[in-house]
Amino acid sequence: MSGVVHIITSLERGGAQRNTLETVARLHHPARPQLLVTGALPDDPSVGLDDEAASRLGSRLLRVPALQNPLGWHDVGALLDLGRLLAREVARLRPPVVVHTHSSKAGVLGRLAAQTVNGVVVVHTVHGFGLQALGARRAWLLEAAERSVSPLAARYVFVSSADRRRAAELGIDERKTRLIRSGIDLDRFTALPDRATARKQLDVDADALVVLTLANCKPQKDPLFHIEIFRALVDRCPRARGIFVGDGPLRPQVEARIAALGLQAHVLLQGNVVDVRPFLAAADVFLLASAWEGLPRSVLEATAAGLPCVVKDTGWADDTAFAHSIRALPIDASAAAFADALILKHRAAPKRLPREFTQEGMLAALKDLYDELCGPVFDDDERLKMLRRRRRLRR
Repeated sequence: MSGVVHIITSLERGGAQRNTLETVARLHHPARPQLLVTGALPDDPSVGLDDEAASRLGSRLLRVPALQNPLGWHDVGALLDLGRLLAREVARLRPPVVVHTHSSKAGVLGRLAAQTVNGVVVVHTVHGFGLQALGARRAWLLEAAERSVSPLAARYVFVSSADRRRAAELGIDERKTRLIRSGIDLDRFTALPDRATARKQLDVDADALVVLTLANCKPQKDPLFHIEIFRALVDRCPRARGIFVGDGPLRPQVEARIAALGLQAHVLLQGNVVDVRPFLAAADVFLLASAWEGLPRSVLEATAAGLPCVVKDTGWADDTAFAHSIRALPIDASAAAFADALILKHRAAPKRLPREFTQEGMLAALKDLYDELCGPVFDDDERLKMLRRRRRLRR
């Protein structure tokens, strides 16, 4: 029995975390167990995906408390603990075992820890480099780390073509790379609640222009720039409403900026929600002006829901050229330029995404990758058919 051990730093709400959780939950098979290793349980598990992961995965959710987001001496402990955990799980499973790491911190430590264990094959998924938004010093450190550990993985998975091209610049052999999108559950986002009901619940006028953003309050998503866009939008369209769904460490600064600009009546800072579909149903247009992205699932969800999207192009937008409802503005576009683009957009029909951008397509591509690295797995019916076929051939 082989297996796949996924490693991710935390289960905060985000595309990389959702991608990983769905993979572990849906690709689990008795002949190829899928395990998820993550950091310490947060003080309030409900703000992330920890409660959901515990419910769906049970004993297949494993924790390494020293695995944390900030850089520090605890990283040494995390490296040692990951090595011990991998040695234990590989001994329990049958090699080859795939160690699949996700994002930068867990990616570096996980790839290093895997080298201390025999019988593993390493896969690393880049959910967005973000080098251009980290500043010269931090970008240099990340580049140096990626260059040093890049030979340690047998395969690299990228969610966008731009990051795959960037990997070639970092010296990663293109023959080791795969392009596998962070796919969404298409049916879930093409069946929305009633628009009028959703607006009434949010206390939004029927004729208001509603702009929605789904994003964490983290530097990557640049929530303060979104507030500047909402201000420019209200200047042009006083009946406009901005809704920002998400939470994170920058929330106090965002709240203060909303108050300083006098936007309390125009901007709803919702925080984390379990179900974003009522917000998609209430909105007219979707906005995402992140400092950097891999390939944002939120844009795919909004597109599937029929919302036109205005986004900042940090390199990934070419991958969504199939959707004419997505307007990508340059990385240096002003808040005023975003506001003008938002006013020109209007709600469209729900969009059927190409299969590679769906959860079904993502899982099929990952299964093929695992089959390639450690052999295929078969259900009982498939195994019985193979045995019968072999017996017929022997006759």
